[in-house]
Amino acid sequence: MNAADGVRDYCKATYVDPARATGQKIVKIRVGDVHSSMRFNNRLPLVCSALGSNKFEQLGRVKRISVDGPLNGANTVFTFMRVDSGFNTSTLLDHITELWGLKIDDIQAFLDAARSKMPAPKS
Repeated sequence: MNAADGVRDYCKATYVDPARATGQKIVKIRVGDVHSSMRFNNRLPLVCSALGSNKFEQLGRVKRISVDGPLNGANTVFTFMRVDSGFNTSTLLDHITELWGLKIDDIQAFLDAARSKMPAPKS
């Protein structure tokens, strides 16, 4: 197992699995916490790369919905949503609205306005 796989396994066991067990839908992982817990030295880019990979999303059955903070920094926070068998686009939209405090009507109005400005498809 390489170092990135170790980070992914650690984060799944430490963050994702407990969230799933307690029914939490959103999982936030701060890179600096992982870096410290794994006793790394100057490996912040490794942690960011491991968490930002599709491989982690598949392993943990999660979908990355945001990355906040500095690029490859200790204060970078990855936010994931658990992906269970009932996952669909409307579920993702519900969780995004919950996470960011947006109203579904505001999002729908924005999408409608954006669609109205798109060129008609060519026949």
